[in-house]
Order: sequence, then C-alpha cells, then structure tokens
Amino acid sequence: MKIYHLLATKKRIENASGDQINEIKLCKSMSLFADVYYNNQPFNAELEGFGLEEKEIVVPPDHFDLYIVRNNFDVFSQIKGTKFCLAYPYNEEAFRNADAVLTTTQIWKERLEQFNERSDSFEFFGGYYPETIVQPKQIINIGQVLADDYVPKTSDFKCFQFKAQFGYGFTVAYFGRVDNEAKPHPDYLSIIPELEIQIPELKTVFAGNIRVEIPSKRVIKVGKINYQDMVFATSACDVLLCNEHDEANWLASGKTLEAIGCEVPIVLTPRPARVEQLGADYPLFYNTKEELLVLILKLYRDSNFRSSVKDYMRERAKDLRIGAHSARLEKTFKDFLNKRK
Repeated sequence: MKIYHLLATKKRIENASGDQINEIKLCKSMSLFADVYYNNQPFNAELEGFGLEEKEIVVPPDHFDLYIVRNNFDVFSQIKGTKFCLAYPYNEEAFRNADAVLTTTQIWKERLEQFNERSDSFEFFGGYYPETIVQPKQIINIGQVLADDYVPKTSDFKCFQFKAQFGYGFTVAYFGRVDNEAKPHPDYLSIIPELEIQIPELKTVFAGNIRVEIPSKRVIKVGKINYQDMVFATSACDVLLCNEHDEANWLASGKTLEAIGCEVPIVLTPRPARVEQLGADYPLFYNTKEELLVLILKLYRDSNFRSSVKDYMRERAKDLRIGAHSARLEKTFKDFLNKRK
C-alpha cells in the first residue's frame, strides 16, 4: 500500500508543534504496513528529519492507493484518488468530496454521524462546527498513537533537573498553553491554600505559553518545554492537571496520552473524550472541587492507591502503543479499500 500524506502547508514535518507531532506519530504507525510519502517524499522513521526536505508542495501524482490531507483544501480538492481529510477544521467542500473524514476518538465520530439529528451538537462541539454540517460519506476513527519512548523516566538525570526546576516538592503540574480557552479547571486554584496546609511541600507548576494572568501567587510559572524533553518533565511530576476546555467533549488530549505513557496520575473531569482515553473505571475523575481535593490528598498519602493508578495506566498504555495502533489502522484502511474494488 502506498499512502500520500500532507499537513496544511508544511513542506516537511518535525517535532516542533502539537499538530506536527501527531502527524509524525501517524506516519510512523502507517509506515509499519505501508509505504508512506509525506509531501511526495518517502517518510523514513529511522532517518534524521525522517528523510524529508523543504520541497515545494504540489498536487501529488495519481499512483497512491490512499491520500490523507489535513487542512490544505487547495491540494485536497485537486486529488482524484481515494482521499481522506481530518474532521477538523471543518470545510464544507472537503466534507462533501472526501471518501472518508477522519477523527481521533470514537465519540467524535459518533457525534459527527448524529450531528444534524441532535439539537445539542453545536453546543457539544463548543462552536467548532456550524449549526449544520455536510454529512460525510463515511467517518473513520483512526485513534491516537502513544510513542514507544513515552515511558517513565524517573531515574534519568534530565528528570532530576526538572524536579529541581519545579522545586523538589510534591509537584502538581499543568503543561500546555494557558489562555481563555485552554487552561486547567479553576477548581484547582481554589483549593491550593488547603492543599498547602495538608501538603507542606506542595509545588504547583504551570509550564507552557502562558497568555493570561494566573490569579495565584503560589503557581510556579515555567516557559515552554521542548517536545524532546516533555517525557522527562512529565516524569518529574506527582500529579498532572488537564485542559478542561469544551474540546474535551470530543477531542483526544496529547497530554492525557503522555501521562498514561509516563504513568503519572492525571486528575480531570469526566468529559466524554477523556473517559474514552482513560476508561470508565479510571479512579481519578472528579466532579467537584471537594472531590478533587480528596483525590490529590489520597495520591499524596496513600502509596498503595498511587501504585494502583500507575498499574492501571501501564495496562492502558499497551493498547495505545504504535504496534497495536498500526495493526488496527492497517485493518481499517485495507477493509475500506477492499470494499471499493
């Protein structure tokens, strides 16, 4: 199988942003069962820069079995072969002309299939889609990929460096941009004073592009951390917080995925996409700030509980690793193409 892939106007992809990182992991997964070409260039996971150069983007030739284009509707519209686009950003013509639209969660797929039939669709998707949409011919959930190198790094020197940067305490951290849309739940800020009484060595860390004022002097602010170092920074934490924006209803979270890989407990509200990622039995979902306080204190005081959470995440990670993901994706794509013959 030969697969063409393109992300927006990126002539090549690198570990420089969340979107590119996700596409790299997808390309790595697909390359286990197919010849993958990014922007008409062979993608090789073993080579530096994946063997890609800054080449001009042109409409690909027609000899590929499958074309996957994300957010480049000019190129997408000119492709004649079997073509998929990602379900976001929404584009009416792309939804109309795609042979399939791709999502990364099952709840996203199901709610798009029901979009025009349900009165709460606009609200559920937080305004990311219009009031009505063009119903795609088919919607495929391709899932997310957990990189094989995302494992606990607590014994690594770089992890100790981050522990020092974070203050050598019991670290509760939020990674990612902080603005009016993307931010941890305000319930956490409200319980910091009580947590500090119960946990004298508490350190609260917000790391990333912080665009709004944090209404607490108790938060340690750290700049953006390179993706290559995130596995060490994540492993340096005792508890993680999650983005609680409306997109948590439907969009998978890379930070949740990374927490699973590093076996770091992450506390979060039970939004549909997060429940899908972590499983309905995950023990660290909360609905009130009182529940959040109890969970963090239990993680601090109860080593057996903390170990059971880590064991749960280790098991959860197995189905998300690249090998398992690739096997599912291969079957999905082959079944799709075989039905079109």
